[in-house]
Amino acid sequence: MRINNPYLKVLFAVAVAAIFWTVDDYINKERISRSSFGVKSNSLRKKLNIPIIEEDMAPHDRYDKSGNRWLVKNEYPGYGLISHIYKFVEVDPNTLKIQKESDAFRRKVNDTVFEELVLAFNFQSDTVNNRRGAIFYLHNTDYLDYARKDKYFNSLGIDSIAADWHLEYLIKGKLKAVAGR
Repeated sequence: MRINNPYLKVLFAVAVAAIFWTVDDYINKERISRSSFGVKSNSLRKKLNIPIIEEDMAPHDRYDKSGNRWLVKNEYPGYGLISHIYKFVEVDPNTLKIQKESDAFRRKVNDTVFEELVLAFNFQSDTVNNRRGAIFYLHNTDYLDYARKDKYFNSLGIDSIAADWHLEYLIKGKLKAVAGR
């Protein structure tokens, strides 16, 4: 069967491309869901007091043995809400063990300013050997620099800010008993 009409040829090509992209996207999402560094590692993340991949997060990149990132659709929460807006995962491409993770949480300060808490975790085997954090401010989606001395902080700072933000599950150190009052 030959298609002589040029419009039908274009329509046929678009239909084939749409089917290919749909199947390819499905296969990609299946690979990500089965990966050892995806949702399957949430139990390890809970044990290590680091953020999990939330149910409302979707993988953003194609499946890759070097890691992936997960994003939420609504990255600008309303007043009184804290949104876990992304998780980046880097893995060793040979062992598929997690090497680094970073997460960001965001909350609304006023009508135009959001505060963003960014956390970074370095892994050694199945333990976290380094936790770091930073706070940034966004004004109508542009980053602001408030020149804060305490903008970057260590593990104890993460515990303190997690308690202030009511993210108690992130608290790893001595503040755990205080936050659980």
